Amino acid sequence: MMKAAGKLVRGGHHNPAIIELVDVFELRDEVLMIMELLNDTMDLVDYSTINDLTIQEHQVKDIINQIINAAVTMHRNGVFHRDIKADNILITSTNGTQTVKIIDFGCSDWVKDKPYYDYKGTFAFAPPEYFSCKKYHAEQTTVWQIGILLQNLYSDDIIDTFEFISEEQQTINHLSRLGKSFASQCLRMDSALRPRLEDLLKHPWFKV
Repeated sequence: MMKAAGKLVRGGHHNPAIIELVDVFELRDEVLMIMELLNDTMDLVDYSTINDLTIQEHQVKDIINQIINAAVTMHRNGVFHRDIKADNILITSTNGTQTVKIIDFGCSDWVKDKPYYDYKGTFAFAPPEYFSCKKYHAEQTTVWQIGILLQNLYSDDIIDTFEFISEEQQTINHLSRLGKSFASQCLRMDSALRPRLEDLLKHPWFKV
């Protein structure tokens, strides 16, 4: 985690939606990491609960857009977060504008072209190919987790990969046609058919 977070900052590629590593102190028995101080934030779980009846689609779209842009920055710099979920996303809301901050790189790894076989993120949000084939790839996993995250912003209950598959929840109520199209592309069961992160930003949903 230290190397992953540090690479994003030291490389001059920091994205404001990614928690900043300020300093590191290596002691004899432990490593102390000084992270950016965040004020007046709440995680996305609490934010979506509090704003369940008032959150607008344009606000959700802005949150998802910030998360994707942060994920693009991470992957371009070889960092695979591997645990994108509502608990690991902080929100600051000012005058109706939401600012995202992705935290917790404890499950992160380096991006590689080859598949991963050992899943270290939150098991319930692993992509379906991990359960069927016991392997997964970095970018397809991140795209899947963004889709599940969007599902949860519109659900009263936490939806994980198991529930999505078993209940065949292919659409989201109260979401526009383009929003449903975006979600369905992220949540394609065949990982090879999921868009790349940069292609997600080109989806028509973000143009309206």
